[in-house]
Amino acid sequence: MTETIFPGPVPVLSELLLISVCILADHYDIFSGHSGWAAAIRDNGVHGTIACFCWAVFCDWRETARDLIQCVVCGLLAMVLDVDHFIAAKTFTLKGAVSHPTRPPLHATSVIPLCASFIYVTSRLLSWKSGTTLAVMLTIAWLSHHIRDGVRRGLWLPPFGSTPPIPFNVYVASTAILPVLFKVMKFYSESFSNISKTVTSEAQHVEISDV
Repeated sequence: MTETIFPGPVPVLSELLLISVCILADHYDIFSGHSGWAAAIRDNGVHGTIACFCWAVFCDWRETARDLIQCVVCGLLAMVLDVDHFIAAKTFTLKGAVSHPTRPPLHATSVIPLCASFIYVTSRLLSWKSGTTLAVMLTIAWLSHHIRDGVRRGLWLPPFGSTPPIPFNVYVASTAILPVLFKVMKFYSESFSNISKTVTSEAQHVEISDV
């Protein structure tokens, strides 16, 4: 049974680094001074860094090598999301991608629970143990990306429309809370699962003793 929601200093340090990246990259804009592809790569890199630290907060850090790899994968999932700008615009030029009049499909926040649910259900049907982890990872990576983009354009929630642009303070707070929320959900889910197993085991033991 998990003893604490935050085992060790790594998740706490990652949370502080996560908040720092949000503030330094998007408020003070310390990585500014670029244009064109350099600016696009910089912006995409910030998406990846934020998602990477989000997963570092979420991790239990029981297996360091595994958790580091998962942090990188989470960052890549957040970064690859921007590829759909080019797919929607049907062009490989940066100007065409960023000037496309409509948002690409993967930037619809409503799509995230659909994709995560598909991965989860499929993994359960195929008995793929890593599927649940991937579903959570995709949700955290893409939500962190959407929240950051939402500062400029709000969240796109088809078929309900879009929210107003997200205030900067709300963006930082939401990004910081995102992995903690999933971590708390995981903590209580594991606790409930362990309690259920214990109760079932004791019930079976009583039945055997009665026999």
